[in-house]
Amino acid sequence: MATTTRTSVAAQNAEAPPLPPSQKPGLPTLHHLNNSQSQRILWLLEELNIEYNLVLYQRVNERAPPELANVHQLGKSPTLVTAEGRVVIETSAIVSYLLKTYDPSHRFAPDDWLREETLVSFAASSLGPVNSIELLVELLPKHSPWPISILMRMVQRSVQKTYSREEFSKSMRYLEEELGEREWFN
Repeated sequence: MATTTRTSVAAQNAEAPPLPPSQKPGLPTLHHLNNSQSQRILWLLEELNIEYNLVLYQRVNERAPPELANVHQLGKSPTLVTAEGRVVIETSAIVSYLLKTYDPSHRFAPDDWLREETLVSFAASSLGPVNSIELLVELLPKHSPWPISILMRMVQRSVQKTYSREEFSKSMRYLEEELGEREWFN
């Protein structure tokens, strides 16, 4: 297991610095939000067995806390600050950076780079928006006051019936075919 320096940033502390003083300089620093895509980056950092700093953030009302905007203006997670101080956002960009920088043996290199690039692009450009629409229409009735929630439930069913369910099913069929007999996509 890689050596990790952890620091928790309380959601109430709006003045939290981007890199708490307990962090070791010269190491990559992952700004990790609970229940986020950042979990994938944590896994990769551990698999690469590199030393890194970890700054933990907790959600506030199901959202990222404002302190994350101190690291990058979008205030999203994952956000990685490289050992050189460069801020990298977006899961696929962080994964690419970590593999190019910390995987000299190419242990995690794809067998087919074009297929890998296609699947990464598909996840971001095709599957991601469908998932976002599905999430949005799931949340609308739950967070709408009565009687508007009744109308939102009708909107939800209509969007799911005419668009999101079919698109999601097509996406899953495509991924199942791509996966085939493999245990994973790479």
